[in-house]
Amino acid sequence: MEVATGYEQLFLYALLFTVTVETATLFLCARLLFKMKRKDAPDALLLFCGIALSFATLPYVWFLFPAFTSGAAYVVCAELFAFAAEAIGYKYILRVDWKRAAALSFICNAASFLLGLLIFK
Repeated sequence: MEVATGYEQLFLYALLFTVTVETATLFLCARLLFKMKRKDAPDALLLFCGIALSFATLPYVWFLFPAFTSGAAYVVCAELFAFAAEAIGYKYILRVDWKRAAALSFICNAASFLLGLLIFK
């Protein structure tokens, strides 16, 4: 059995951090900013979205994009990918309009990106 490398361990920490921040931000935005009712967006569905969309996008951000880009181009490409993929997920899983899906994705991704910079740099 192989032991995870330092980069893989960092990825797991980043995944835990991203899931926590983006899911908490999703709940705050859904309930306080967009006033989404529990009957329209149950807590379990928000929890699923927060976890599933981070699990779906972060491996690409950490393992695929670094193979093709670096520096500022990496950050821009990876964050645009995460934003777009998660907006699509919010649109179809939460059944919200595109404007709300994009806003949720932007706010959740901005929160994890900026908080990550603040804490880990």
